[in-house]
Amino acid sequence: MTVNIYQINHERDTMGLIFRCWSEFEHQRHKRPPTQLYDRVYSYQAKSETPEGVYERFNLYHPADFTGHSLSVSDIVEILEDTGERKCFFCDSVGWKPVEFYSFLVGTENDFSRRLELLKEDRVARYTLMNVLIQRIEMNDNYPAREGRDLIQAYLDKNPEGILKCLSALGMESLVERAFWEEL
Repeated sequence: MTVNIYQINHERDTMGLIFRCWSEFEHQRHKRPPTQLYDRVYSYQAKSETPEGVYERFNLYHPADFTGHSLSVSDIVEILEDTGERKCFFCDSVGWKPVEFYSFLVGTENDFSRRLELLKEDRVARYTLMNVLIQRIEMNDNYPAREGRDLIQAYLDKNPEGILKCLSALGMESLVERAFWEEL
């Protein structure tokens, strides 16, 4: 398995979320940790790992090449199982909270073309975007949700850029922009 540790970059933290508990994220209306604030600070391979084990290891037994701060509130631990299962945990004031965290977008906060590249390269990214767009379309009363879902499904596997062009042609470019920048 692979374990990744993400910490908020204090220089990009204009929202004051570093070292804040989950309730403060929710108070600022975040459904998930905003990827644009985070950097991956460490990655390693392990046979077995839990968030508690990661916390202990990076607070008591820092690896020599670890450059982040000791694990603390607002940090995220991502565990990628060899089976492909992916779990992300937010370090809260007490314990760990499972969260949705789109780690594949870390470092792409202002790079639309890089996000398009990720859609081509990463199946998880494609299906995450598909699910976000489907949810957005289903909330939009002006467009039939089933047709939108079929359109997204048809394009994402074969032509990721095509989905953006089609939705834009249908006058839904703001939906796509919000999905890219707010949700992801």
